[in-house]
Amino acid sequence: MKKLSCPWLIILITLSLHSCKSQERDKFTQTYISALSIGDLLEVEIDTASLTYKYKVLDGDWKGTPFETGSGTLIPTPDINHSSYVTDKGYTSVAIKDEVALGVVPGVDGHLDFFVGVPQRKQVFSIKDIAGVYNYVSYSPRGIFNPELGHKVPWDKISFGTLLLDERETWAVLHRGDLKTSNAKPTIKGSFIDLGNGVIELMGEDGNKFAHVMVRYEPAGDHFAVIDLVHNNFKGIAFGGRQLSIANTDVEGNSFALLTDADKTFKCLTQGNRVTIVNDSINYDLTFNAPWPGMLQGQVPTQYGDYYQFFGIASKRSGSIYGVHMRKKADGVIVDQQGFISVKDR
Repeated sequence: MKKLSCPWLIILITLSLHSCKSQERDKFTQTYISALSIGDLLEVEIDTASLTYKYKVLDGDWKGTPFETGSGTLIPTPDINHSSYVTDKGYTSVAIKDEVALGVVPGVDGHLDFFVGVPQRKQVFSIKDIAGVYNYVSYSPRGIFNPELGHKVPWDKISFGTLLLDERETWAVLHRGDLKTSNAKPTIKGSFIDLGNGVIELMGEDGNKFAHVMVRYEPAGDHFAVIDLVHNNFKGIAFGGRQLSIANTDVEGNSFALLTDADKTFKCLTQGNRVTIVNDSINYDLTFNAPWPGMLQGQVPTQYGDYYQFFGIASKRSGSIYGVHMRKKADGVIVDQQGFISVKDR
């Protein structure tokens, strides 16, 4: 498994709250299929009633040991969110029933590995169920789905674009373009197979494995996907969502943000087209459905002459926002970049 070798990379998890009071947690047991940092596939079972978790590596060599297993306990943090916990190792995790699980786990050499997954699916997908165009955005330091195969890309280049899963069991990606409207040639393409449990395996035209795609299927079509790239020339995790138009009312709400590598919290508010990160006094005026349906972007200057920039996707079903929040100098050089995940309480 390749490590994300960028100490500046942090995962920002925003958890929307209906009030500032402690909340009763949901009690359930659920298994999630997750991407673990880059290149590994993880099965995580979370029991919020008994406050325990266990995991098993399904693919890859996390910590150098294929099929490693482990377990531990959870401590609820209801003052932050009814879906958030601290593990017995002291790291933040989030588990939302039928939605998503994410957090950090200790890796090798003192590194923290990020995992994000969707509920395990017991049935094999009908290809028609999941076919369509998905938007994606990534916080990886390498260019995901970048046409410069094999070349390291400056990390200030946000990776985003569209992924097509076709009913003929083929797939295609257009980097920084919309496959629904563009006449451009796909950046890369291949075939895919359903491995079961909600995992799709993308194979390149060269016959090598390209990525795992974990899909949270929704009958209404608002599917969410975690894309874990395992190809030598493409490494990283991307968030994907079925391409649907988004309105500001789909994502409105009060929220708290967790900075998982430091366990800091940030109050946030999404109202109208504005996202406010209160602690940092950042006000993003987002443009919805730009540069194409289902995507969001925003930019705001700071008092120091530089500016913040946001780019992401959103889910109509949950009101979740997934994207990248970064700070750039006036000359365009990035001094900070954070993965941004907003998940609303039910």
